[in-house]
Amino acid sequence: MKTIIQQINDLADHLDIKDQNRDVVNNVISKLQESHDDACKNEYTKPELVELIFSRNDCLATEGADELPARMREDILNLQHEIVDTYGLQD
Repeated sequence: MKTIIQQINDLADHLDIKDQNRDVVNNVISKLQESHDDACKNEYTKPELVELIFSRNDCLATEGADELPARMREDILNLQHEIVDTYGLQD
């Protein structure tokens, strides 16, 4: 089973190949990696991590992210949920 960071890197490679708007791709992946790194280094409850990943640092809210193919947006959303499930502490 791949780690979350491996999955992020695989997604970045795929987005980089398929998407012509590299700035959007770079911003989305950068925010996803920041969320992952922050979740790894700090202790958050699941609700706090949800707030961080889906509100304050939502990579899918990046300008232009809505133009990514639906399957890629779904993969990104799944990775966001996986970060919460993996690193979020129970209340």
